[in-house]
Amino acid sequence: MQYVYKGEVKPLPKKWVFKKGKNKDRSTGNFDIMPRAALIKEGWLPVTVANNEDYDPEIQTRSAPTITEFADHAELDYIVTDKPLADVKKAKQAAIIRGGVELLLSKWDLHVRQLGFSTAQEDTDMDADKATLVNYFKNTIKPLIQGAGTPLEVKNITYTWPAL
Repeated sequence: MQYVYKGEVKPLPKKWVFKKGKNKDRSTGNFDIMPRAALIKEGWLPVTVANNEDYDPEIQTRSAPTITEFADHAELDYIVTDKPLADVKKAKQAAIIRGGVELLLSKWDLHVRQLGFSTAQEDTDMDADKATLVNYFKNTIKPLIQGAGTPLEVKNITYTWPAL
């Protein structure tokens, strides 16, 4: 459970020095399992409502909460907005390219090639696989990304890399 203390969302501490009441200035362990009434008396308000908490971090941002405090609880309100379309497209493109690179690396040891230990046929085959992936990206995936008109459309782009 979340708590609000002095206008901020904070985890309950395990140890506490009481600020009010008959135990003022005395410390306690296990503060995090104290009765709700004792927590409230010390200013720790349980969060009972968190509006707009669900969001998709891939395509949306969520504001810091606006905290509304009541005598016995607090409520959090968030504002969820779509990320800029260009940013979502850029991130999706980068993720897809990483996937293509990983596919190529799963078949070929590029260090062998860099060090000059691959054969001419292996170099030719590796270049052909790379060209296959690059062409698939340029001709199939990139137009889908460019044609997407909303962040959700970008997120929902599906593709299957060609077999190498």
